[in-house]
Amino acid sequence: SSGTGPRVPIHLEDGFVDRLREDPAGERLVELFAEKRKLVLDVTKPFLVGMPKAFQGGAVGFVYTDPSSQKPCRIKVRALQEKNFRVVPKGDSALGERALAPLFLAHLLDASLPAALVTEGEVDALSLRGLGLPNVVSLPDGSSSVKTTDLRPLYTYATWILSFDDDKAGREAAGYMAERGRRYGADCVWVRWPKEVSPEGELVYYKDGNDAVVAGLDLAAAVKLIDSALERRYGVVTAWRGR
Repeated sequence: SSGTGPRVPIHLEDGFVDRLREDPAGERLVELFAEKRKLVLDVTKPFLVGMPKAFQGGAVGFVYTDPSSQKPCRIKVRALQEKNFRVVPKGDSALGERALAPLFLAHLLDASLPAALVTEGEVDALSLRGLGLPNVVSLPDGSSSVKTTDLRPLYTYATWILSFDDDKAGREAAGYMAERGRRYGADCVWVRWPKEVSPEGELVYYKDGNDAVVAGLDLAAAVKLIDSALERRYGVVTAWRGR
């Protein structure tokens, strides 16, 4: 499209999310999902809706909010019994253009802080937010969605702290983010969550933030790991959590 900047999905129908929240069966699905993934219910509930009929066995929907309008603009639906996903609305315009997907939780970013923490998935973002970490957002559809995501909310931050999986897709996504960051004067720092030392004396890491939190990662340990990653990069720990 001409010089208007990236498009993001149209808003959901007014009241749609509220109607989903009013369903007791849906609320129970949210509670079950939070319990299963060790998410802090009070932190998680505003961003999740239960969808009993979306898939066999029910589903939860991650509610995305457009940072500019502060209105719900997307629901990423995840089946509870198997790994099935769909998105409401699909984000295609009448012109057949593909809309850029928004970052999950981008509407909560605090511009007064110098850094944002980016995860690959919504559950990781909610896990780390549940610990008390600030400015946590998630890619909308895993590492493979990095090129089709509206990254503009990150462009005001000097540092992007990436919590991506250490696999081929995660490393490629981190490389792309580093390239985008350089273009906007931002620096990427990768943080990982150590699990144990292997018999060969090498550090083994948890797959992602949620796995680490489920296994017992707490706020103090998470802060220490991020501080260490920043110190290795800059020689000092920046005030990424504010003063």
